[in-house]
Amino acid sequence: MEAPPLLDAAWYADAAVEIHPGERVQRIEPANRRLHLPAGTSLTYDRLLLATGARARTLSLPGAELDGVLSLRDQADSARLRSRIGPGMSLLIVGGGLIGCEVATTARKAGAEVRILESADELLLRVLGRRLGAWCRERLEALGVVIQRNAQITAFEGKGGCVRAVTFADGLRISADTVLVSIGAEPNTALAQQAGLAVRAACRWMPPASAPVPSCSSRVMRHAGRCAGVASARWKPI
Repeated sequence: MEAPPLLDAAWYADAAVEIHPGERVQRIEPANRRLHLPAGTSLTYDRLLLATGARARTLSLPGAELDGVLSLRDQADSARLRSRIGPGMSLLIVGGGLIGCEVATTARKAGAEVRILESADELLLRVLGRRLGAWCRERLEALGVVIQRNAQITAFEGKGGCVRAVTFADGLRISADTVLVSIGAEPNTALAQQAGLAVRAACRWMPPASAPVPSCSSRVMRHAGRCAGVASARWKPI
């Protein structure tokens, strides 16, 4: 399933932006300012921005490869999850963040039995804080979502290659038809590592003097010290 383009071809042409759809960069030569593409072709650059996006975080637990253990990152993931939600179906959501709570609401309204497994002692704690997290939890519980806090998962159990249950550190076992692992995202850093950028949980910011080493976009960049983003509000009078 292919997502619709954000901008049409005319926009790129007017902006003098050259597009190479379907081509994946194989490696970067920072010293020569060169990108290597498939089929032996290459491109040169004056400045290079790495905007390689992110992927869904996964759990390295026994049974994570079972059919029915899903993540949610793109349109294909969404379609796969939607096909497994409906009356009489059971869904376990690992992670009580924004996406997990949103999916729980949708799945419950579609008639599925839903349970959220959250490792912290409250939902949305890092995003909204304890008070608003508790308020959201109460709204979900009112819809019939079962919420299990301080949950420590140890494995996914399956039968015939399909997930059937989740087990916990305290010995508890909960059955499920589908498990959605919704524990955030991690940056795609393979190209950055190959190019020589310092990579930990994200790309480390490189000052302009470090050129020709590429820069990372702010979405996956790590700065020294505490930082906060500033967003400019855009509004129109009604």
